[in-house]
Amino acid sequence: MPTNPLALTRFLANAALVIIMLAFVLAILLNDAISPYWVWMIGGVAIGGAIAQFIVSILAPKSIRPAWDEQVVASHRASLQFGYWMALGTFLILFLLTQFGTLDASIAFFAMAPILGAAPSVWMMGAALAGRAG
Repeated sequence: MPTNPLALTRFLANAALVIIMLAFVLAILLNDAISPYWVWMIGGVAIGGAIAQFIVSILAPKSIRPAWDEQVVASHRASLQFGYWMALGTFLILFLLTQFGTLDASIAFFAMAPILGAAPSVWMMGAALAGRAG
């Protein structure tokens, strides 16, 4: 667990985004994902996390440089690559499911959101817990 205030805030923002995306997956499974409040909830959590990190950066400016050293930058780059490959793989699976009539296309569309939103955050949380991003 990170001790740097900015790294800790980043970890908590990523955790909040993963939690809201897991709730969204549950809503997809319960056929409640098409409600517009999900857009506001997911967007609110993402924007709230960014604002929280900005505020911590202002309150503790000395925490910025250690929170973005070379190892964190490498972990961040790896998280984006992980997110890309997860989205590509998920898209392929969902595409095949829709083509064989197993999954409705509108549900497949919504099912991409958790991967796009949470995969990089999951990677960064793992990196933080492993001591490579904090």
